[in-house]
Amino acid sequence: MSLFGTDGVRDVANSGNMRPEVVLKVGRAYGFWLKEEKERPLVVVGRDTRLSGYSLVSALIAGILSSGCDVVDVGVLSTPGISLLVRELKADGGAVVSASHNPYEYNGVKFFNRFGEKLSSEEEAVIEGKIDEYRDLPTGIYIGKLYKLDPKEYYLPFLLKIAQGVKLDGLKVVVDGANGALFEIAPLVFESLGAEVIKVGCDPDGININAGVGSTSPGEMVSAVVREEAYIGFAFDGDGDRVVVSDSRGMIADGDVILYLAASKLKPKAVVGTVMSNLGLEEVLSSLKIGFVRVPVGDKWVYEELKKRELPLGGEPSGHIIFRPEVCTGDGLVTALKVLSFGESVEYYIDSFPRYPQRVWNIKVKDKNKVASSAVLREEVEKISESWQKTLRIIVRPSGTEPIFRVMVEGKDPMLVDKIGLRLVQLISSIDEEASE
Repeated sequence: MSLFGTDGVRDVANSGNMRPEVVLKVGRAYGFWLKEEKERPLVVVGRDTRLSGYSLVSALIAGILSSGCDVVDVGVLSTPGISLLVRELKADGGAVVSASHNPYEYNGVKFFNRFGEKLSSEEEAVIEGKIDEYRDLPTGIYIGKLYKLDPKEYYLPFLLKIAQGVKLDGLKVVVDGANGALFEIAPLVFESLGAEVIKVGCDPDGININAGVGSTSPGEMVSAVVREEAYIGFAFDGDGDRVVVSDSRGMIADGDVILYLAASKLKPKAVVGTVMSNLGLEEVLSSLKIGFVRVPVGDKWVYEELKKRELPLGGEPSGHIIFRPEVCTGDGLVTALKVLSFGESVEYYIDSFPRYPQRVWNIKVKDKNKVASSAVLREEVEKISESWQKTLRIIVRPSGTEPIFRVMVEGKDPMLVDKIGLRLVQLISSIDEEASE
């Protein structure tokens, strides 16, 4: 089974693929890969606020240094922040220790190339092939050097440049940092623009990242917006690459609504979404004479399609939004500042979005790979799809980061959506039970 999943390497911290000794080997293999292009590469490394981040980032840095690469340790920084610093420092690569929106028990490592782009599956496969490859390690002056850097001196000016022209004087803005990588810099950005910032999820303790806060649980942010009569609210995730927005009424704009708003202002030839994007997005973009392209789940795939088609805008319902050429991965803060810079009413876009009823079920399974390979499940999905044709859209897939199987059903009739979804949930549970006996 491949070490790399849909977004780098991820597992429960201190077990499986996230044992420190494994992370050290992966870091060393990444360093060897970089050294094929340059004698002494420079790598930017950061982490989110998870308790396990201390040991795992130490292991990662040790592995990279032992390969003969130099490392700039920037401490706590978002995934898109690492991507930016790779470009700003003209580094040869970057890595972030984070499990994004997952609970604190998990952790992971994501790698970047010298352009600040996430690695392709082919590049990840090459690195994985080097993990157990024996070679003499550098000694003496050829061992890598470690440097420290405060990332705010690079990331903050970049963000304020994105926000050029945005004035929030006298306005209340709720900022939910998910107790993650943006807990410090996100409030600072909005304060720099004149806002009175109401903080939610900005007090990390190592185990409360994404716990009842952030983009996957925006209820606290919404409550604060309504209670404080705020102008707007933003809920980020643990590694800062996602955001969902609350308008002044406490109504949520997810990634689909944000893409609708951005597309109406930018007027691109087409927008890139994923298989999870609501049919309503496709419909409203068509009314604006803007094309729509679907790719698999993951902002890496969105970016690759944007790059291939030379398009400026794409994203996911979860709140990963990519604005090219400013960024090459989802950046929650850039997205929030873009929303503000458009100067449009978020309320209008929430109210006018023609959302189709869509339900997503997350089923915990013992062996997601066996469920994914089940002929019974495949035949049932084909049978349902054939029976309902254009009435329903069904996606069944294993999570790339957790022992979970996801079912998404979308259609015009909410009762039918629930009926079909629950039918598939029961089938998946029974297949998993049989497979584990």
